[in-house]
Amino acid sequence: LVIAIYGSARPLTEVDDAKLRELLTSLKGLFGDNLAILTGGGPGAMQQASVIAHDLGLLVGANYIETVDQATNKDADFYQCFQDSSRHNRQRWFEIASFQIFCTGGLGTLEEIGLTMTDMKLGVIEMSPVVFFGQHGNEPYWESMRRQFKVMVQDKRAPDWLDKYVMMTDDPRAVPPFYK
Repeated sequence: LVIAIYGSARPLTEVDDAKLRELLTSLKGLFGDNLAILTGGGPGAMQQASVIAHDLGLLVGANYIETVDQATNKDADFYQCFQDSSRHNRQRWFEIASFQIFCTGGLGTLEEIGLTMTDMKLGVIEMSPVVFFGQHGNEPYWESMRRQFKVMVQDKRAPDWLDKYVMMTDDPRAVPPFYK
């Protein structure tokens, strides 16, 4: 099973890093040793996820993009490389994942969210659980997006499966039951 983990090129907070470790430990407990993660291969949240995965004895994959705005981490056990002008083609290589986790991120993460959700809507990639993970203040980092998704579904501008397949949380213990 491959889990795609997206997130900022900036590091997660210590609290979110610890929660991501707890989450990946729980998922390994659920799925066993036949588990790998796939990131964009950059620094920050992607690097942190890679380190945690290796600490847990998991395979780490990366879809590197040759860009000048960020260094790549070298922790990948398997990888693909894409030129900066092929950003959208790069996203297709995440289709091997059966589970998507979006950690705290910025504009690049928003682009990946849009591409992933659109690909699921159009049937380009398999419909699978999507978790938006992280904390901002006293609520999940992605709380505003949850409210927007509800409006989009209510107004028939997005599919109903957003309610079933999407979870927004900062609680690592909530994710394994959601996946089940």
